[in-house]
Amino acid sequence: MNVMLLRLREGARSTLVVYAACVAVASALLYAIPFSRVPFALVDLHRVLLEAQTWWWTATIYRAFTAGVEYRPLFTIVVKAMYSVAGLHLWFYKFFVLAQFAAIQLVFLLILQPASRARAFAAGVALLCLLGLPSTRILFSFFPLNHHSLSILIVLTTAWLALRDDRQFDWVIPPLAFAGMFLIEFGLLTPLIITVLRLWRARGASQRATLGTWVALGVYLCVRFTIGNQEELGLTHGETGLGFSQAAPEDLENIFEHAPYLFWIYNVIANIGAVVAAEPRAGIYAFLYSLIRGVTEPWQWLQVISSVSTTALVVVWCRSDTGTRDRQVAALGVSLMIFGGGLGAFYARDRIGLPVGIGYAMLFYLALARLAESRIAGALKRVPVQVVVVGLVAAWAVRDVELWYQVKDTAWERHIEWTDRFEDLGGKQYEGEPLMEQMRSQALRMTPSQPRDPEWTWLWLERRGRPPS
Repeated sequence: MNVMLLRLREGARSTLVVYAACVAVASALLYAIPFSRVPFALVDLHRVLLEAQTWWWTATIYRAFTAGVEYRPLFTIVVKAMYSVAGLHLWFYKFFVLAQFAAIQLVFLLILQPASRARAFAAGVALLCLLGLPSTRILFSFFPLNHHSLSILIVLTTAWLALRDDRQFDWVIPPLAFAGMFLIEFGLLTPLIITVLRLWRARGASQRATLGTWVALGVYLCVRFTIGNQEELGLTHGETGLGFSQAAPEDLENIFEHAPYLFWIYNVIANIGAVVAAEPRAGIYAFLYSLIRGVTEPWQWLQVISSVSTTALVVVWCRSDTGTRDRQVAALGVSLMIFGGGLGAFYARDRIGLPVGIGYAMLFYLALARLAESRIAGALKRVPVQVVVVGLVAAWAVRDVELWYQVKDTAWERHIEWTDRFEDLGGKQYEGEPLMEQMRSQALRMTPSQPRDPEWTWLWLERRGRPPS
């Protein structure tokens, strides 16, 4: 009997892996269509690649570990290695972006582990939600390495290993955590979520794995605050939203001089609110301001209503009893939202909400799964409930289309950087410099078409820029 059960479990796991891999690859290929037209960015990419081209390896490693506020030494080292191998072969970098995008979806589905058709449907809708969130758009950036997506992939992989039924790979968690921290600050989530999963009795979150992540954190902090240069660290090191507009760092210093914690609390709430209610965005209450002015766009209503409705469904589910695995996934989702929002204490941005959005999608999955399986499953036969579920699926599907157009719009924006805005962005000062000329020549050879899409896409989808006249 035990052998039969083991074979059934192995068969179910194999089916899950195939299902998740097919979904992840299909999604990556779909978004690869608009992504194929995106060239290198002008300002950020030229600076990063010029440094990778100019510095020797010894200088690269030294400067990487003695950097300032944005302490990402492993990012600098990996970019140097990638450029040494591929130079300006654009698709070399794009391949890794799409591969990381697919891998994040794969690990996300493996964490959910849908074991029935109803749960597979719930997992698919949760994935629609994840891809439709504004925070997910950062997954299509490349500098040329997308350290945001690679770091969050590492975080999710450690969580998946902790949720496994065995401890065969628990030794992998600490080194992964160490690598994630030195990529970008998202990696700081690993010790926290592994500790939470251990408290919820996840088998893979062993004592060795948990202590190892905290040792990795200790080493990271020692290196960062002894070797690294943190003199610039202040209330904030960039513009961020406050109320109805952007605020400059010097203005924020004056406003919150005697109560900086109020500014940090505002940013944490803003980063979480951008996911659960689509408001504020980057710290700015744009939807509320548009209501006051009477200029609210249909896409703003769609975002707010779909997010608030989804959050309401999640809140209702939280009152239901669940199994052990579901409780662990719920603990993981909540910890990603809370700790992920906390990472944005210094400023609010859509990209900072990436772990918040992933945790939110996990809770949405559990809510849909409980709705389908619990005693209130009969409610699904009622027309109002069916309308709500179908409406949510449709709304998140539209927001996924929005992501597709956002990537397409990015291609046109990059083209404008190399043409109309080339001088304004400082490109002129590098004219004649070989790397700049090569990047510009490459960008102009892959000129995308100016967006001339149907009018409804500008009404119901958040687009970058303005519709052509």
